[in-house]
Amino acid sequence: MRGHYSIMFDGVSLGSSSFSRHETLQIVGVSFISPHSLRLHARLVGAPSAGLDHTGPVQAEGLLRCLTDHPAQLAARADSRLAAIGGDGAVVAGGPRAKHKSTNAAGHLWSLLRQDPPCLLWDGFHRDDKARRTAYMESGPTVELFDVAGAVNQLFGVGQGRIILRSAAALIDSPSYVVPQTSGTRPTVSLQAAPGALVKNFRNYHAGLHARLDLVRKGRTAQTLTGLIALARRLDSVDFVAYLLLFEDLQKMLYHHGQVQQSNKLESWIADEQSRRLLQTLDRGIKELRRLRFWVCLSRVLRG
Repeated sequence: MRGHYSIMFDGVSLGSSSFSRHETLQIVGVSFISPHSLRLHARLVGAPSAGLDHTGPVQAEGLLRCLTDHPAQLAARADSRLAAIGGDGAVVAGGPRAKHKSTNAAGHLWSLLRQDPPCLLWDGFHRDDKARRTAYMESGPTVELFDVAGAVNQLFGVGQGRIILRSAAALIDSPSYVVPQTSGTRPTVSLQAAPGALVKNFRNYHAGLHARLDLVRKGRTAQTLTGLIALARRLDSVDFVAYLLLFEDLQKMLYHHGQVQQSNKLESWIADEQSRRLLQTLDRGIKELRRLRFWVCLSRVLRG
């Protein structure tokens, strides 16, 4: 390790949406290893305003002022004690093969603090999230899964839909579970509960759809019979249900991996070891699925 601490920062909008009308702040933190416990610690340094100009050089100058004003004199000691600067892809440009757009604010900040080649890190949590998002979008069944999850969320996750779902569950004597929100910027966080909720509320969704259909027939809702029946058929599809059960098991493993990646209290070698074990588990799962496909095909041939 070349220094005593590393810096990480990320822009955060104040408010409940990604495009909030309120202030946007740069949340700045440091990570360091305690000389007493030899454990990794993370501390908040400051939250300066991002201002109106979000270009890399301007953001780097604002971050430099924050580090300079800190009582620990982080900017003055950076030349000998700064180990690395980290953040998401919006501030870390990545290597020559990087395809994402970035302000490279981390690189500009490094050049203001040190004169040697930069040591920058696009953090593992965001890289994991980016890879997972790409894999989701390339998988037709996964796209269908989250489309259905989003559709039932609109019907039973907000407003009177929640009351309809709870009432329908009570009528069939089934426990009712909260419908998770499927909106958000990171699937690791916002989408991890969607498959499990589809499984837990499967019977309730069917009862709720019957209630919605009855409301349509009575002219009390803007929904249409065609749209609700199409959603029910998608939810009842055998291939959809089979894939849902498999994906739920996979999502449990990936969610735990995401929690490890975003933790700020674990040393890097612990996260790397967890990633290695996850890859081994996924390899075993792929082999088991291939064996299952073989036996399914063989059984169909024997039946034919």
